[in-house]
Amino acid sequence: MSHEQINEHLDQVYAELESALQEDTEMAKLLFVMGIGCIWMASWKKEALSPWKHKAYKLLCSGQSRLERLRDSFSPPLELLQAYVLKCQLELYFGRVNSAWLTLGLAVRLGQLSNIQRKLHSEDAMKAHAHISLFWAMYMMDRYLAVALGLPFAIQDADITVPLVPELSEQVGRSLGQDETRLWVGVVAHVRLAQIIGHIMAALYSVTASASPPADSIMGALELELRQWLSQTPPFFHPKPESEAAPEPLFYDVPWKFKRQQRTIQGAFFFANMLLYRGYLLREFLQQVPDTPRRGPCPARVAKCVENAMAMLALAAEFGAEDLHYNSTFWISTHFIYCAISVLLVYLSLYQECDGTDRIKAAVELAIKTHLNNTDDQCDATGEGAETLTWEHQRGQVELSSGLLSPTQRDGGTETLGPSLDVFSSGEVAVNGPWESSGPTEDALSTMAYFGPFDTSGDFDVVMSIGFDSHSALDTLRNDGIFEFQ
Repeated sequence: MSHEQINEHLDQVYAELESALQEDTEMAKLLFVMGIGCIWMASWKKEALSPWKHKAYKLLCSGQSRLERLRDSFSPPLELLQAYVLKCQLELYFGRVNSAWLTLGLAVRLGQLSNIQRKLHSEDAMKAHAHISLFWAMYMMDRYLAVALGLPFAIQDADITVPLVPELSEQVGRSLGQDETRLWVGVVAHVRLAQIIGHIMAALYSVTASASPPADSIMGALELELRQWLSQTPPFFHPKPESEAAPEPLFYDVPWKFKRQQRTIQGAFFFANMLLYRGYLLREFLQQVPDTPRRGPCPARVAKCVENAMAMLALAAEFGAEDLHYNSTFWISTHFIYCAISVLLVYLSLYQECDGTDRIKAAVELAIKTHLNNTDDQCDATGEGAETLTWEHQRGQVELSSGLLSPTQRDGGTETLGPSLDVFSSGEVAVNGPWESSGPTEDALSTMAYFGPFDTSGDFDVVMSIGFDSHSALDTLRNDGIFEFQ
């Protein structure tokens, strides 16, 4: 979306222009953008996430109330599809994965009414770019949500004619600015990885997939896709295996948004490799005789799965305590870490006496702490009464979800990577089903609260009382009862 258009509409809202306040589509977009901004603001200012999450929740409710007025819009304009995709993103930041799936599904179906999956023939370069960007954003979210929930894809590759343009035109580049233009290179790299992840799921985990190991020709084709991705992608985004990790260059500073994009893409590459090879590890696990650890080296493809899981955890450890909180706004990063932990726990249960076991145990212990911090800021490892998460404690308490390990297929036969795993320092394990973690509440806002009716009378107050730049409105809105200004 155009920053200029969003800022222009925001100025109109602060000026209390009635025409802007009555434009439901633009107001919904603005409310969702500000809700997402609340989540980012916490990490940008290094503040506690919970208060900002409460503000974001109110914006989510207000934005949803605006969308309710537009339910019968056919064929939907691009702006309405943008609003639904923003709502999906905000729901993902709350861990509302099932709700996000439904929202994205609605966006996809509405988009298909206006041929969002088809190439747009337009003389307006910015309009064409907005069309391309929106579609591929929907595509990536569809792939990741389908993998996380073990559900079918909503967008089929055979229906797509929208181009994935590796370079932006000069006109679009001038309009977006230098930073946004540079970020587009990483966007293309990430979309291509999402395509490969989709191919892996279709080839190895479809309803019709055989329970026996895949043919070498299938694996070879998928491995070739990943090698081609490396050859077509700038070295800046190339993942470094854990054994080759090197310190950051000291001669120049990479802006954080580019570094964040780099790490997210590297994590996606490791995840694609884990997904490609994990079937071999799971077959080993399911064929294992109880209480008989395997000896000797593991098969080569099992070793590749473990290697990528370790690289994923090493990448997560690089984030650091402060940076990790910032990066947790990427909901999929949490799933990457969770899957890497699960892979290594399965491996350790099979190969208990192999070389490198202690190193893997230490990585798992650190990653579980990372996962806790990444999923729920209510767990404060430095707080009073917090327990030290040792390997023996976790090994005794953590149970892998049946969705991850079961050879049976769920939800119509599609194998899933498993629901979210919430590990608590008390030793209890809670697996919400399927993968629907709790959202914010009044002490913890009810996760189902915003499925009820919405109060639409306070949209403007909600926007104003966020108080980002509304200093002139501070005195009049301080006592509006929505948010308390600091």
